[in-house]
Amino acid sequence: MHLLKSVAITVFLATSALAQSIVVDAPRPGTNIPLTSTNLTVQIERPDTLSASKELSVAIGYKICDVEEGCGPGA
Repeated sequence: MHLLKSVAITVFLATSALAQSIVVDAPRPGTNIPLTSTNLTVQIERPDTLSASKELSVAIGYKICDVEEGCGPGA
C-alpha cells in the first residue's frame, strides 16, 4: 500500500514539474555575446495554459568559454 502511494506521489510531482515548462527564446543556444556588452536582454517563452498561473522569477547563469577548449563538460 505504501509503495502505491509513493508511486502515485512521484508521478504527480513529475507531471506537475513537466507541465511548468519555459524556453529561452533569445538569444539562441550557441550565440556569441560580446564581453564588452553591459546589457543583455533574454526572452523567455512559455506555452499558453488553461489554468491560472503566477509569475515568480527566473535565474539565468552564464559561462565564459575558452576559444580553444569550448564550453563542453571537460572545459
